[in-house]
Amino acid sequence: MVQVRGKLGELIWPIWGLMEESELQFEQKLSVHQQQVTLEIGFLHYHVKRTSLCNRREVLDGIQEPRSDRWSGVQHPGANSTRISSKPHHAVDKTTITMSSSASSRETSSSPEKKPLAAKDLINRGVYKSNPLGTSTFVGLRALDPLLQFQLLRHGYGEALLSSLNITPLSRIESTLLSRSVSDVDLSLLSSSIGLPLPRLILLLMATGSSIKQIFWLLRTSKEEFPVSAALSVSAYNTVVNSLASLLLLAASTSSALATPTLVIPIPYLGTASLSLPTAVGSMLYITGMYVEASSEIKRKNFKDDPKNKGKICDQGLWGKARHVNYAGYTLWRTGYALAAGGWIAGAAFAAWHYWTFAYRSIGLMDEYMSGRYKEQWDRYKVEVPWKLFPGVY
Repeated sequence: MVQVRGKLGELIWPIWGLMEESELQFEQKLSVHQQQVTLEIGFLHYHVKRTSLCNRREVLDGIQEPRSDRWSGVQHPGANSTRISSKPHHAVDKTTITMSSSASSRETSSSPEKKPLAAKDLINRGVYKSNPLGTSTFVGLRALDPLLQFQLLRHGYGEALLSSLNITPLSRIESTLLSRSVSDVDLSLLSSSIGLPLPRLILLLMATGSSIKQIFWLLRTSKEEFPVSAALSVSAYNTVVNSLASLLLLAASTSSALATPTLVIPIPYLGTASLSLPTAVGSMLYITGMYVEASSEIKRKNFKDDPKNKGKICDQGLWGKARHVNYAGYTLWRTGYALAAGGWIAGAAFAAWHYWTFAYRSIGLMDEYMSGRYKEQWDRYKVEVPWKLFPGVY
């Protein structure tokens, strides 16, 4: 019996040992497999997090590289090597690319951008080239504007338009405000040679001066591209505003020619003229504004043409008083133009309109452009010159 038990033990014991050994190996292999799966999940999480923080260019670079199967390098349980993946760290699979692209899209849509503002600018800022079609369109349309104003003021087109709108026009006799002194004969001949009373002649000269100034600006002082769309928009705006001013002068209810008080102004070698106060003040504002705008733009052009000033902001002359002083000049002469045509109310309305346009649109566009182009230099300039439009006011 003892011998039988001994023989039986010799047979069972190896089998029992094999079972215990197999169970131990199974547990070890299962543990290795679990570790590999955990590492794979961590590796995938790392790629997703990493590519979501990368920019789109890095993602595209990863797409262009040869793609390898991430899972082809995983070892089966019990294998001697513990290598998890043969794929380089910089490669990206489709899942990662999709997730990172979605993240980039969300970041792009949620981040505030200033491109829409720049898209509203009529001038292609920073594009230094000519546009012959845009230039010729602008020059031609602006040259036609004084001819249109002459037709409105001289040949009765303005009065006819007002009558069609049931607005009482001002007769030519009422708007002739020349004083009748002995020395005013030459001035009377000057006005009558064109066939216009003095208030109308002043307005025609303002229209002509604005066209000449703007054509000079585009041909001589501006270097940036001026496309056809900008030429049409700027020309149409100025023609509409000038025509509105002509109609204000011709309407009996708004004409500054009938405003009081009147001033007798001596004109050397010509005589004297009697003008209403709004016409006189408007004429002075017009001349001042034209000088400010034209002189500041010429100063900036000369500054930029000097090779020593390459990459610098012009802070000389009037540019050391206000950062957008040319806009201030435009506001002044536009206000004077309206004042000489329609009196105090028209002048105040045009002043408010152009102030709002520059303060809440044009200055913002220029500030965005200058900040991107000059960066810290522009920030220092804003500290040194705190006034935006009018020194000491705004």
